[in-house]
Amino acid sequence: MNQNEQKLFNFIDLLLINDWDPLNVKDQYYSRDEYKFYLPVLFRMVLNGSSVEKIANYLNNIQICYMNEPSNIKKCTEIAQKAVDFNQNSID
Repeated sequence: MNQNEQKLFNFIDLLLINDWDPLNVKDQYYSRDEYKFYLPVLFRMVLNGSSVEKIANYLNNIQICYMNEPSNIKKCTEIAQKAVDFNQNSID
């Protein structure tokens, strides 16, 4: 993993816990690793140029199917946009 990829990976990691956080656990001492399982796929999606819509749908599907949380496609789209924007800005 090169330096830009590592920055993207770290950014997405923080984005998941600080901004996405569908389980609302970011203030719990155990929460730091709560979303690590989803990080590699999300990282690859962003790195490989997946659309904001596809990334948002992936996040929303996780919320619904694996976390039993309600759909929040608006928030998932915001998170996806931030990740894509960060990746684009690190390339430019």
